[in-house]
Amino acid sequence: MVNLEIVAVGKSKDRWLDEAVAHYEKLLSKYARIKWTAVTSPAKSSSLSPAEIKRLEADKLEKILADCYLIALADIGKMVDSFAFAKNLERPAVRSRNEIK
Repeated sequence: MVNLEIVAVGKSKDRWLDEAVAHYEKLLSKYARIKWTAVTSPAKSSSLSPAEIKRLEADKLEKILADCYLIALADIGKMVDSFAFAKNLERPAVRSRNEIK
């Protein structure tokens, strides 16, 4: 079984998204152990510029994601079907790496 860590920046404010995540988490639980890690906004972020906030979040992400097989998902990223995405998930398993972030 693969260890799958999902790292999310910020928190969801949409109920439908939380329900969709719970649904897919249930489907994935047959094949992977899922751990959630949330990267929160820096303290006193209201006094920081958007660029400073992004830099601080990036620093946190670099610490969390050091030395791992990384798959980044973004709404502006490349669209792939389920089969192509599954192939991406197989790569670390083939290399005997049990952890995907």
